Amino acid sequence: MSYFKLFTTILLTLFATVVMGQQHVCGLHDHALLTERLLANKKYLNEHNIHSRDATTYVPIKYHLIGKTDGSGRPAISDVLDMHCELNNFYFEEEDGFQFYIKDGFNFIDNTFAYEDATSLDGEVILAENKVANAINVFIPKTAFSNGNSVPWNGNYDPVNDWIRIEKANANGTSLNLNHQVGHYFSLLHPFNGWDFDPYNVNIHGEIVGEWSPTGNIPNELMDGSNCETAGDYICDTPPSYLFWPWIGCDYDGGARDPNGELVDPDEYNMMGFFDIDCSPKYLSEMQKAIIEVDYINRPEIHSPWSPSATSIGAAPVIVEPVDDSTTSGYDHVIFDWEPVAGATSYLLEIDRTSNFSLNPTSQIVFESYADVYGIFEADKTYHWRVTAFNPYTTCGGAITTVNKFKTGLGLNNNNVFSISDFKVEPNPVSQNYVLVTLDEKDALDAEISIVSIDGQILQNTIQYFSSGHTSIELSVEAIPNGIYFVNIKTKDQIIAKKVIVAK
Repeated sequence: MSYFKLFTTILLTLFATVVMGQQHVCGLHDHALLTERLLANKKYLNEHNIHSRDATTYVPIKYHLIGKTDGSGRPAISDVLDMHCELNNFYFEEEDGFQFYIKDGFNFIDNTFAYEDATSLDGEVILAENKVANAINVFIPKTAFSNGNSVPWNGNYDPVNDWIRIEKANANGTSLNLNHQVGHYFSLLHPFNGWDFDPYNVNIHGEIVGEWSPTGNIPNELMDGSNCETAGDYICDTPPSYLFWPWIGCDYDGGARDPNGELVDPDEYNMMGFFDIDCSPKYLSEMQKAIIEVDYINRPEIHSPWSPSATSIGAAPVIVEPVDDSTTSGYDHVIFDWEPVAGATSYLLEIDRTSNFSLNPTSQIVFESYADVYGIFEADKTYHWRVTAFNPYTTCGGAITTVNKFKTGLGLNNNNVFSISDFKVEPNPVSQNYVLVTLDEKDALDAEISIVSIDGQILQNTIQYFSSGHTSIELSVEAIPNGIYFVNIKTKDQIIAKKVIVAK
């Protein structure tokens, strides 16, 4: 490599690092495999009469939220709900569009290898163990690393393993990264196919580009469209692009010319391109939509009869307690209560010391309109909380309460109405195959004990009789993967819970 080219590459990398938060940095690889699928889909489209669907098609999607082995670092559930909302907003079509629903809740993976580098050998082993059938698998690690490239990927679709990775910082409702990767999942290529890891540079590629893209085996698409079937992204209603990245703004006028010498005018608004996310609204061309339709047809594993019980959430939950600016009677546990919302099947409860939930937030998905939270509060401290109502399809943020704050009391809630006076989970964190649950009761009682994941899935459940006085039982966690869970004890009067960390 010449010193000039090296210097240019360094400058481009530094500039890219500044602006990449506003533009896609996609790590699509195994282009040959994806191209094979795309061309097969085009052939199918040409040979079959594809009838328009007369109803919305619901596609299952599985989100895997990855954290460190100790359970820290996971993506915020609220951010993933926002990302899912934006995905559905983008792919919505009146009467016959694709819409996506969260299949069987969230999956939480606590493994530092997968969290730090989901493209490493160790990371991919963890992803493969957690991949589910019959759904689009979206893994959200800290970063979708670039395997040595100087600019890390915001996300990528892996055609070999047929899964999507989205880095945590881009798992939100504004980056649009998932919308882009789902296009790849359904076999779409970049409009600049052939230039993926070699952005156009006039000093390297010339004002008039050659016949072949930098890969050497994909022709550069011409502005007149004469070779669109066999060049670029192989789609004829998307104009040529030679990866003009990073380009600030929504009107490329950098002067690049196609092999015939015609000025290139790319489409800055196409979702499969790399132009600024502020070049909106993003869209897909009619041929790109047709390819997605065909790829879906040829993926029977994700066909599902599922339909939502409600396509909208009635309103934001109405807070019952603790009301804003109130003080609780004690600090050992706090009851959170809100009015149920029409259309909601789940509620995301978020609690933190800061109003933007950025310090050390606790998030819990519950299926009732209340929660009793133990073990995370300090005396005489201010906490903030909010609740989001959602269902597997509808996750948009309109059904979220305003942020309420309360202050914890100085003492314990000794005058509470619960029949359980003391409840311990030991050891915590759990490093062996069992956890000991201990109660000290004045009176004997029957209780239902369960271990529940953070997204509300019951992993273990048993009915237990507790005699008066000191009683301990062992709960096996041998089959439960490392992560954060809740041990719930339910009596006829109340459900109470304590957080436990499994770290074997």
